[in-house]
Amino acid sequence: MVKKFIIDEVKLNSNLLGIIDYQQSDQLENYIILQKDDKNPKNLEINYISSNWKFAQFLNKILYEIYKDNLGYNKDKSKYGIVDIYTLGNKINWSILNYFGGHKYIKQYLLDLFNTKNNQENKTPEDFYLWVLVNMTTLFKEGNILEEFIKTNMNTYNKGRSTENFVSDILEKKGYNIVHYPPGSKFDRDFGIDMEINGTTYQVKQLFEVSEDDVNHYLLTPLPKNYLGLPVQRIMLVNTNNTTFASFSNDDYEIDENCSRYIIKKDINKEIKQGNLNDL
Repeated sequence: MVKKFIIDEVKLNSNLLGIIDYQQSDQLENYIILQKDDKNPKNLEINYISSNWKFAQFLNKILYEIYKDNLGYNKDKSKYGIVDIYTLGNKINWSILNYFGGHKYIKQYLLDLFNTKNNQENKTPEDFYLWVLVNMTTLFKEGNILEEFIKTNMNTYNKGRSTENFVSDILEKKGYNIVHYPPGSKFDRDFGIDMEINGTTYQVKQLFEVSEDDVNHYLLTPLPKNYLGLPVQRIMLVNTNNTTFASFSNDDYEIDENCSRYIIKKDINKEIKQGNLNDL
């Protein structure tokens, strides 16, 4: 579906330009600090692009420029960003556009668009960044491309938020003290904390499956992320279909993005708490 959308959109959208002359590449210096690896054609692939935090900052800077008339603070005044347009809900001022920089699938869409529009050999990440910059209005201002980006990002956001609400609804009825943070809160965006449960900070995600072999435990979840070094005390994965969960401390685990799972080695004697929310 992604490939089909990208190909169809490139055919329809004559406003998307191809690779730009390098004389214009000086513009990039105002938006992103280029590294030597950005000139290597081998790095024009999603894992490099997605892991480059400078590219995420670059996307945010572009969006702030496009939506400069919609900049302000979220509800608890803890985060400055895009507000009052493409919001996360009727009573929420924080915009879904603020999440584009951290969304891997948005970056994948952009990379697919770029590659479809530009079939030259030896393209580099620097070429890609410049292409995004020059085409930023077509990509992010209005139209089918932006609508697809918003739909994709909202789908991810709603799944995450619905899982958090699911957990809090059950545990609050059982007398647990739950602290929520509004969208855009620094606790979520900067520290990775979705909520506090009885004073313990949690990152909450969907749970698909828990399995194991002789060496590892495997916990399947969409878009697993690394929260090591952040003040997240525990990660909780929850299956909203049957209320089962798996919870573990935010240390000593690995991320397998290709298989969408957390990997915890058995030889570290790490406790994985499993059960049913209704039995807590």
